[in-house]
Amino acid sequence: MGVVTLLLNTLIILICVLSYQVFWLEREEKEPKNECLISLLAVTAIILCMTFPFNIQSGFIYDLRMVPILLCFIFGGLRSTLFVGVVYLSYRYYLGGVGFYSSVIIFVILYLIVSCLYFFVPLFLRKRKMFIGMLLLVAYILVLFFATTLFKHSSHQHLDLHFAQFLLLHFLINLFTMCISVYLINSMLEKKRLKEKIQRTEKLYILGELSATFAHEIGNPLTTVHGFLQFMMNNPISDMKRNEYLHIMMTELTHAESILAEYLTLTKSQETIQESIDLGSLIQEVLETLSSVAAENFVQIQCHLPSLVMIEANPLRVTQCLFNIIKNGIERMATGGILTVTLKQERKEIIIDITNTGVEMTREEIKRMGMPFYATKEKGTGLDTMMAYSVIKELKGDLEIKSKKGWTCCLITIPVASNDKMNSDSGNRCNDRILK
Repeated sequence: MGVVTLLLNTLIILICVLSYQVFWLEREEKEPKNECLISLLAVTAIILCMTFPFNIQSGFIYDLRMVPILLCFIFGGLRSTLFVGVVYLSYRYYLGGVGFYSSVIIFVILYLIVSCLYFFVPLFLRKRKMFIGMLLLVAYILVLFFATTLFKHSSHQHLDLHFAQFLLLHFLINLFTMCISVYLINSMLEKKRLKEKIQRTEKLYILGELSATFAHEIGNPLTTVHGFLQFMMNNPISDMKRNEYLHIMMTELTHAESILAEYLTLTKSQETIQESIDLGSLIQEVLETLSSVAAENFVQIQCHLPSLVMIEANPLRVTQCLFNIIKNGIERMATGGILTVTLKQERKEIIIDITNTGVEMTREEIKRMGMPFYATKEKGTGLDTMMAYSVIKELKGDLEIKSKKGWTCCLITIPVASNDKMNSDSGNRCNDRILK
C-alpha cells in the first residue's frame, strides 16, 4: 500500500544527503556556495519525489517532498527555503490537480512557522536540529491530515480505515527519513569540524616544534659567539688567539645566517618565473657541480639522462631541489658507493630515480623526512629536504622514498603537461660516469 513508492522517495533523499558530503563537505567551500548546493540538492530531491508519488485519491499526490524542504530550512536558512519553495510550488502547479491549492496553503503556513523560529529562537534552532525537524514534520502531517479530512468532508466522502492506515504509514516513513537525514548531516558536519580541529592542532604542533628547533639551531652559534666575546672581554689574550676566536665566531655566525636564509626560502612567498627546462641537461649540470663532493666521499655516479625531457618550472628552484636530494644521497655513503640517477618519461609522468648504496633508512626516518629541522645528518638542519619537498609540491609531483639494507631510492614523479615533448630516440647524455 504505497510502501515501496515511499521507500523509493526515502532512497532519493538519502542519495542527495550523501551527495552533500561528496560535493561540499570534502572540499573547502565558502558559505554562499554551501547554500546554493543545499538548495540544488533539495530541489532535486523534491522533483524526484514528486515524480514518483503515491496516488490514493484523485487530485492529491503523496510523497516525502516536505523532508528536503525542512532539511533545507534547518541547514540552509530562510533564503534557500524560499527559493526551494518557489520551485516546489511551480512544479506542483505543473503536475496539476486540486491538491495544488492545499500545497500552497501548507507551505505558506510552514514558512511562517519556520520564519518565527528563525528570528525568535535562532540559538535553540542551531542546537536542536533533530527536535526542530521532528516538530515541523509533525506540524506538516497534522496540517496535511486536516486539509485531507476537510477535502473529504466537503466532497461528502468518509475517512475509511484503508486511508487512515496509509496516512499513518506516510507519517512514520516521513519521520524515519527525517531522523536518518538529520543524523547523517549532523554526523557529516561534526566530521568536518573534527577534521578542521585536527588540522589546527597539527599546525600548532608543527609551529611549536619549528619554533623550538629553530631557536635551538640559532641559539647554538649565538651561545658560542657570546661565550668567546665574554671571554675576550674579561681575559687578556694574544693577537693569535684573538684572530683564532674571531675566526670561530665568524664561522658560527655564517652558520646561523645560512639557517636563516634556508628558513626564509621556505616561508616567504616567491614570484617564480616559469621556463621550459630540459631536465636531462639540468641534472647533468647538478652532477658536475657535485663531482667534487662525490670524489671526496669515493662515490661513483652512474646516470641515464635522455635529452629533451621538458617541463615548465623555475630552473633555479628545480636545480636547488635536485642538488639537495643528490647531495644528501652522496653524503649517506660515507665509505663510498654508487649513486645512480635515471630519468625517464612515460605517457603521463616524468620519473627521476635517484638511488644510492648507502646506509639503510628506518621507517621512522622516512616518515619524518621533509619535516622542519629533521635531518639524518649530525650537522644537518633538514631545511634542504623540506625545500625539496616544497618544490616538488609546486610541480604537483610526488617524492617517494624506499630503503632497505644497502639500498635507498628517492623516486620523484612529476605529471606531464599536454605541451611537454620528448625525443625518445635521442640516446643518453651520460653512462656509467665514475667520479674519483
